[in-house]
Order: sequence, then C-alpha cells, then structure tokens
Amino acid sequence: PALPLEAVQSHSSTSLVPMTLINYVLRTQIPLVLNDAIRSPLCAMDPYIVQLQPHSVLTMPILYHGQLLGVLYLENNLLTEVFTVDRLTTLKLLTSQIAISIRNSLLYQENEQARQAAEAAHRAKSIFLANMSHELRTPLNSIMGYTQILSLDSRLNPEQKESINVIYRSGEYLLTLLN
Repeated sequence: PALPLEAVQSHSSTSLVPMTLINYVLRTQIPLVLNDAIRSPLCAMDPYIVQLQPHSVLTMPILYHGQLLGVLYLENNLLTEVFTVDRLTTLKLLTSQIAISIRNSLLYQENEQARQAAEAAHRAKSIFLANMSHELRTPLNSIMGYTQILSLDSRLNPEQKESINVIYRSGEYLLTLLN
C-alpha cells in the first residue's frame, strides 16, 4: 500500500512493512525493485522479509516537487521478477497521482485548520466587542441620565447648561459609535 510518511515513521518499530527497504527508499528517494527479495543481501536481516518471504518487491518514493510525501510498497509472494520496466513506468505515473492526492489532502487539512482558527478568532472578537459594548454603555447611560437631571436644575446659569448639553451630546455620539 501507499504509506504516508508519518505512517511509515510511526510504524518503524513494527514488522508491518520491511523497514530495511522503506528506510533505504526514504534515504535515497530512489525506487527499489528486488526480483528475488528472499535472496537479497539487503533484506537478509529484515524481520518482515524473513517472516513472510516475499519474492518480488517494489518500494518507491512518493514525491511531490521533490518533497517526499510517502512510500509505495508492493510485493508478490508467488513469483519472482514481477516488477518489469514497463510496470515501473506505470507505477511512477501512479505515484505522481498519489502524490498530488496526498498534497491536496494536506492542503485541505491546512485550510480547514486555518478556517477553524479564523472562526475562533471571529467568535472571540464578537464576544470581546459585546462585553466592551456592555461595559461602556452602562456608565455612559448613567452619565447621560445625570446630565438630563442636571439640565433641569434652575440654579444653573446658561454657560453651565450648555456644558451639560455638550456632555449629553458627546454621550449620544459615543452611543451611536457603539451601535
């Protein structure tokens, strides 16, 4: 199966795949074809190869613009020399498509995370603005209420009444901005 790079690295201590071959391809980023894997000196100590004894093996990097995204591993347990040059060419084309699919999936995940972060920021902004609006309205309404009461006081001279009206109009302006 085609294994994303994270999956290969997380299974490095298990025998789900021949890690000797996988690590070789990860290091070199060159396809590896073994026509008789059981007899290959490269695989002599690999627990997976020793246990399952596959005959034909193909391990190929999945590259996207030179970036390693994963590894394609195929095996045939019955026949040797299964992976011919023609099949290798076809598989190279398929790994190109796999790489594009993996990259698109990664981009989708990144976009989804960015969208969720933007939504969280928008919610936080809305909550902040609602709280600030409330915190500003409460004292502003009190100030405007007192200025209305003071403007009715007959002991105030015209200059004082005008100052109180300026305070009231400023309060109305601030409420308009908050709305």
